[in-house]
Amino acid sequence: MASKTKYLMIASMDVDPQHEALFNEVYDREHIPNLLKVPGVLGATRYERGRVTMNLGGEKKVLEIGDAPGYSAIFELDRFHALHLMLRCGGHAGAGIRLAGAG
Repeated sequence: MASKTKYLMIASMDVDPQHEALFNEVYDREHIPNLLKVPGVLGATRYERGRVTMNLGGEKKVLEIGDAPGYSAIFELDRFHALHLMLRCGGHAGAGIRLAGAG
């Protein structure tokens, strides 16, 4: 089955540790649900930067991603105009947003 996703919007950010609990609560309970109501937004997935532990050559290695933002969200869009609606509805400043064709 072919995906209806034509565009991806990736929003990445850092959050001060003292504000992480409030950030996650607002993002999960308000921000994402509101943006999912925007016509053309098919889905959203959130990510938190972490460490990767793997065995390489028999040795356990822990890899950390240095300067990457602490949080990212990937939004699946079926039309370019959905980005404009998200910016109006979601309160984004628009800085750092990149669109990549998904197919």
